[in-house]
Amino acid sequence: DTTSWVLAAAKGRSSTFSVMCLLRRAAAPVLSVADLLDDPHYRARETFIEVDHPLGYQETIYNAYVKLSRSVPRVRPGPWIGQDNDRVFLDLLGLDEERYQSLKDAQIIY
Repeated sequence: DTTSWVLAAAKGRSSTFSVMCLLRRAAAPVLSVADLLDDPHYRARETFIEVDHPLGYQETIYNAYVKLSRSVPRVRPGPWIGQDNDRVFLDLLGLDEERYQSLKDAQIIY
């Protein structure tokens, strides 16, 4: 009966989510990151994907949120630190090559 389920949950024998479902209350489990990655629903929706990071390792990232039937989104890892430094410091900011190199050598810019 309902009372025994509530008492069992209070003693840690059942999840709060199970009890709420039994009581017909709106509820959703709070999942850890590990739970999210292993959840059958998220796996079926390909919510998380493995990608090759440019620095040479595999990374699990969030896949495209919107999924359309006739288009395949291009999902890639985020930039690494300093990835666009050459373009920003030399092209956009107009720093001369010698000064830029000296800042890199002094590890002020990476």
